[in-house]
Order: sequence, then structure tokens, then C-alpha cells
Amino acid sequence: MESAHHRHEDEFACARRRLGQRRFSGKPLMRARGVVVVLDELLEEPRQARLVQHDHVVQQLPPERADEALDVRILPGTPVGGVHLLDARGNQEGAHAVAEEAEDIRQHLSEKNRSSVHCRARRLRQTVQKHEHSVQRGTVACVLALGPDYRREQSGRVGEKEWIAMAQRIDPAAMCGVWSATPTPFTKRMEIDHESVVRLVEHHLQLGVKGLFVAGTCGEGPWMRDRDRRALTQAVAKCARGRLLVAMQVTDNSAARILDNAHAAAEDGADIAVIAPPYFQVQATPEAVLRVYRQAIQESPLPIGIYDRGAASSVVVSDPVLRHIYAERKVVLVKDSSAQPSRMKIALDARRKRPRLRLLNGYEFDCVTCLAAGYNGLLLGGGIFNGYLAGMIIQAMAKGDERSAERLQRRMNRMMYAVYGGKGIACWMSGLKRLLVEMGIFSTSRSHLDYPITESCVRAIKHVMKQDADMLFPERRDLGG
Repeated sequence: MESAHHRHEDEFACARRRLGQRRFSGKPLMRARGVVVVLDELLEEPRQARLVQHDHVVQQLPPERADEALDVRILPGTPVGGVHLLDARGNQEGAHAVAEEAEDIRQHLSEKNRSSVHCRARRLRQTVQKHEHSVQRGTVACVLALGPDYRREQSGRVGEKEWIAMAQRIDPAAMCGVWSATPTPFTKRMEIDHESVVRLVEHHLQLGVKGLFVAGTCGEGPWMRDRDRRALTQAVAKCARGRLLVAMQVTDNSAARILDNAHAAAEDGADIAVIAPPYFQVQATPEAVLRVYRQAIQESPLPIGIYDRGAASSVVVSDPVLRHIYAERKVVLVKDSSAQPSRMKIALDARRKRPRLRLLNGYEFDCVTCLAAGYNGLLLGGGIFNGYLAGMIIQAMAKGDERSAERLQRRMNRMMYAVYGGKGIACWMSGLKRLLVEMGIFSTSRSHLDYPITESCVRAIKHVMKQDADMLFPERRDLGG
């Protein structure tokens, strides 16, 4: 006669297979982030499944459709570190202990206390291990999507299935269109201006922008203190509330430092970690550069965006190295600011091999060329003021009307040269922030870069405010104001 122990083991194996997970005990079951699958008394069939976003149930699936939950794509905004678990309802001591720990985590997650959540996640793992035998033999409770700290603690790197789940939770369509490499608002004391961040996010939404790239070059990330970069990311993610994707630059001089930045970005609510060439590297051979990228990409807790600055970087990534970087499966997004046909070809070749890869042009003075070649959108340093116009360029190209797109591009270039201090870009950051003060988005024009602001640039900005108000404030245009 079959023993009760073996019967429980068989039921457990069936449940494990239903969830598509090889290693069950004490491991995250991540087929799709944000899915809760409930097993009752270790039955072969899931009793019910819920699709969860922002800790709210947005869809309840009946038992016969529970398998659909395992492959569902979660919309952007599902919180990093979100805790979802299999229901624990039995009389077993372990099941109760795990359930109590999980409820504690859920409450802290709803309070947005991420550091506390990660601490409790580690404690929950210890509880699962402590009661592993009784949990398996009774009603089971397990954890889904505990976040980067939990995964890193287990194995030192994010597993293949785990990062696929993370990448798949970002709909490729959500990465298309217009992105903004947004500037950073500072107070007079050079701290993050949180009130301006709220206005910044809402204004981007009015422009039709799909995602924000924070702490990039235009965002002054390389010059900011670590605590300010983190405060910026947290503030933007909080205000965005899933309405915009948030990518944060995590570039540094070694893979170890990049990974530290990436884990901080994940904790702070970013959806994507963006890597540009190192700022400085001794003996920057192609092999050494590729090693830095590969380690950072493969061990990142987040999907990766690559920022290609072409020949403008202090450490130049060669074409062959770039080809290897784009082949990495965790790379989901490319910002191509190189303006080089050879690198455009490398990007397009990479997307042919990996259709989920999304290509964004970052050279805003010529959007038409990349869009004509088939790029998925634009990631612009001036997106906070030219984003609506950039969207019109994309629409014109989608209709095959390249002449209108070129006309719109000329208008956008005129606006940018006016704001940036002419074709020499003499007032780049100072002009941009002065415009944002004039628009009522930023409170100050403070910057780490100390670009000058000339009287002619100030006059040109005032002219743009009048002549191009329909592009700067499209909500007024729509209302006929």
C-alpha cells in the first residue's frame, strides 16, 4: 500500500509540475511576476488564481482558467519586491508560520516600506526552510517575486527563468514611442525638488511620453550624489504609479559598482537599469570592456537598457563588442545616440535575431533616419519639452509621410537650438532648465554643470514660449486654449 508520505510527495510533484518550476522548496516560483496561484491541500489543480497589480486584485480566474495566469504579462508598475504567495490554510505549524510572515510582508509592502520588506523577505525564507518538511506535507505556502535582494542572496545571480519573467512583465509595446531622458529638478540647496518631480511626471504624461530615463547625462546622474540619485528614482517611481516606465542609469567603472547601482535602482522602483560605457577604464581593451558589460548584464536584478554614445564616450565600445552586448538576452532596450550607420545596422541585426528588443534613437536632431530604418521610437534629452512634437514625427513616419516628418523635425531643431543657445549648444543645461522654470515645471534652474546662460538665449526661450506654446502645452491646444 502506498504510504501517506509518498502520496504527499506525489501530490507535491504534481503541483510543482503544474507551476512549471523545477526547484520548489524555498525558491521563488516566477513564471510571471504578479501572479498568485493558490493550491488547496496540495491538490493537482490550482483552486484559483488571481492577477495582482499594485497589491490590488484586478482579475480573478476560475479554476479551469488558472493555467492562463502562469503566462500572463503583467502591466508596467508591478512593484519590485512585490510578495505573492500560495495560500497557507492547513493546520500544520509551518504553514501557519509562513502565512504569518507573508502577511507581515504584505502589510509593509502596502506601506511602501521597501527596506523593511526586503528584511522580512529574508526572514520569510528562513521560516520556509525551518518548516520545510511540515510545509510540504501540509497546506503549502511559497513565495513569488520576492525581489532582487532575495534572489541575489540565494545564488549570487538572477536565474535564467527569473530574469525572463522580469523582462516579460514589461510589454514590448510599452517601450515603443517617445521616451524622455529627463533633466533633474533641484532646490536652491541642490537637493531633489520633490514638488517639481510631481509636475515633471504629470507634464510628461500630457506630452504622451511612454517612459522616463532618470539620472542619465541630461539628468546629471554622473555628477549627483548616490543618495540624490536614489531619492530621484524613488520620487519618480512613486509619482509615475505605473503610468510611465522608469529606467535608471546605473553606469560605473566596474561590474561590481554597476551591480550595486542596479540593486539600488530595483529597490527604488525602477523597471529597467541602463548601462552606458564606463566613465574611465585603465587598459580598456575590447575584451575587458565586454567582461564588464557581460557580468553586469547577467547578474543584474533588472532588465537592461544599453545607452550607446558611439565615439562620444571616453571609453569607446567597439562595433564587435557592441554586437556581443546586444546579443545578451537580458538587454531589452537600446538608446542609440551614436548617429553612426554601422552601429544602427548592428542594432537592427540584433533585433532581427531577438524581436522583443526595442530600439530607440537618442540623436534628437535627426529622428527621421532611424525611424525610417525601423527603430521603435525616440529617447530624447529634450523630451520634456519636445516630446509631443516627437510623437507627431513618429505618427507621420508611421503613415509613410516622410515629408511632414522632416518638416516637424526642422521645427523641433529650431526649438532646441533656441533653448540650447544656438548650434554650438552654448547654454545646453542652463537653457533647458530656464525654459522649464518659465513653463512652471521646475522651481529653480540649479545644475551641477554650471553652463552659462546668455541674454540672447533668454530672449530665444521667451520667443519659444510664445511661438511654440501648442507643442509645449498640448493640453491647452486640445482644449483650444
